[in-house]
Amino acid sequence: MTAMRYPVCFVILTLMLGAVSCGNNQNTNQGVVPQQGFIALKEFSVTSESTGLRTYAKGTVYVKENEGENEGYHAEILAWVEIDPSDWGGVGVSIPCGWKVASITSADAYLVDNTSVWSTSCGGSSEWFQRVSIVWGGTGTIIIDLDSTSSEENPWPGVLKINVGVGSDERDGIRILNPDYQVIEIPLD
Repeated sequence: MTAMRYPVCFVILTLMLGAVSCGNNQNTNQGVVPQQGFIALKEFSVTSESTGLRTYAKGTVYVKENEGENEGYHAEILAWVEIDPSDWGGVGVSIPCGWKVASITSADAYLVDNTSVWSTSCGGSSEWFQRVSIVWGGTGTIIIDLDSTSSEENPWPGVLKINVGVGSDERDGIRILNPDYQVIEIPLD
């Protein structure tokens, strides 16, 4: 039964993506990036296999160039998530310096209400600027909109590198957040 869950979820995600991208409203920033202007896309799939929890995130990262006054890039992360009710870590998406979260949307208000964005300063030893944390037992689709930035505090790295982590564990009395993860890297120069 569990083996069938992942292919079924992938088919549902693909159908949802197709339905959303076929919409006629091209003047909105919400939803899937219109197919015109794509310069890159990359799929990801992360499961919490090492912990025995049923938590996973599966989706696609879309990137396009901004036009007009807003130079730079815009990215959308479209993800289907399932978080085990026993999982205190949930799903985490780390955003690098040079990018910022513009918005988070979902058809499920409960999912958005249980999503938070944490920010830190760029520079030094940290390559991550923001972290989107989804801690909620259940399933749903979420869209995270990102914009590239260019400032002294948050310089543009020339690449979109996202870390998607899932699950939680405790080993030798130490709590571990998102022990299973995948790094998605999309060069843009």
